[in-house]
Amino acid sequence: MSESRAIARKSIGGMVAAWGVSGLKFATALASMPILLRLIGDDAIGGFAYSTLVYEALGMFRSLRGGEYLVRLRDDEVEREWPTVFAVDLATGALLAALSFAFAGPILEAAGAPHLAPYLQVLAIQYLLNGIGMPGALVQRRLDFWRLQLPQVVGCLLRPGLKIAFAALLGWKIGALVWGDAIGFAVELAILWVVARVRPRFGFDRRVVRRLASFAWPLVAAQCLTFVYWRIDDFYVFHLLGQEDLGWYWLAFRIPEFVFNLKIAVSPVAYAALSRLGDRERRRAAFEALTRYTFVATAPLVLVSTLYGGEWIVLLFGPEFANSAVPFRILMATACLRMTIGYSADLLQAAGKTRVLLWITFSNAVALVIGAFFLTLHYDIPGTAAAVALTIVSSIPASVIVARGLVGARYLPVLGRPVALLLAVSGAGWAWRDWGPGGFVLPSIVWPLVYLGLVWRFEPCVARDWRFLKRN
Repeated sequence: MSESRAIARKSIGGMVAAWGVSGLKFATALASMPILLRLIGDDAIGGFAYSTLVYEALGMFRSLRGGEYLVRLRDDEVEREWPTVFAVDLATGALLAALSFAFAGPILEAAGAPHLAPYLQVLAIQYLLNGIGMPGALVQRRLDFWRLQLPQVVGCLLRPGLKIAFAALLGWKIGALVWGDAIGFAVELAILWVVARVRPRFGFDRRVVRRLASFAWPLVAAQCLTFVYWRIDDFYVFHLLGQEDLGWYWLAFRIPEFVFNLKIAVSPVAYAALSRLGDRERRRAAFEALTRYTFVATAPLVLVSTLYGGEWIVLLFGPEFANSAVPFRILMATACLRMTIGYSADLLQAAGKTRVLLWITFSNAVALVIGAFFLTLHYDIPGTAAAVALTIVSSIPASVIVARGLVGARYLPVLGRPVALLLAVSGAGWAWRDWGPGGFVLPSIVWPLVYLGLVWRFEPCVARDWRFLKRN
């Protein structure tokens, strides 16, 4: 079997595993979130959201991205360099954990929420744990994606159970959420070390550190900017509207975020496959397939949230979260768009053009910092969601240029029919909503099935790719 065919088969298997685990996470979240929200309330959710905002802001400096660095190396280079990379990432995570724990009070006081300092100290444990997670990169590099998903399966089942138990039995609120995450993450890492079948090794080579730093600094800088346009909206909502409004916005953002985690789960597969597929034509085919099926898989969720998002929010979480409905609709469509065009970033990393990614991220961050402030100030949380959506829309031209320039891919032939079919079914759904019989549960099932059936019938690439999947 040729190397490219072997990579294709492993990548397909990895994608199935990643999407399966992400679907399980989505299902467990939908099952547990209504229970948690009723146990701890919207104000506590806002406090947890702001605690994690500060935690993630500091966490941008938790490592030098050693995992991404190792994935791109040859086998002999990995064997030689991974002890140094592991030692550097572990030391970086340990240092950040110690500093965050010691100075949690002053940090949260400067952030305007000193009462949340104890929760940052708990979350800081994960900085250290993150440095221990280097074996995941070695498993990813071997394209052994099924083995990589096992710890996540355990984690997505364990974490919600721990949070509900802490909230129901101990009466914890924010503490239930942060301790559930920390303990769940520790268990995941323990399982990862078992399935990775590697031993910890430490070393220090200045030449490796210099190469690692040269590779990492654009990614770290890009992540800092990504954090700005990924989380500045939470900061504005907390300070301009209050902690309770942040709880509503957190819920509106959380469900689309779980959907976006499908893309995050697939990104290691896409990045590893695109890095190993050196041929431009094969990269183009892989990129187009990823783009097409990501849109087709997420479009039914956009359809349901657009037609009946408000009804589902009230049914699942109660009428006190009705204010989450409008931003939820906007953010679900935004998540679909961002997932669909996001593989251009994997292309840039696979090609080693991390500085280009940095400049694209910078422009997005500037747009959101300005737009989110004014729209939140004037239109509350629906304005915040609209600012996020406009930022993602503004990045489409850059994605088009990257896809065309690196692999010769074009979005219009790939997405033209699926987008047109979604618009047609959405129009029919709105007509049915206005003039048809009442109820929303059955239509929420029927309209996505109608869309998928039309895609199967009128998108010839689907049948062709399905035959390829059956053969492989």
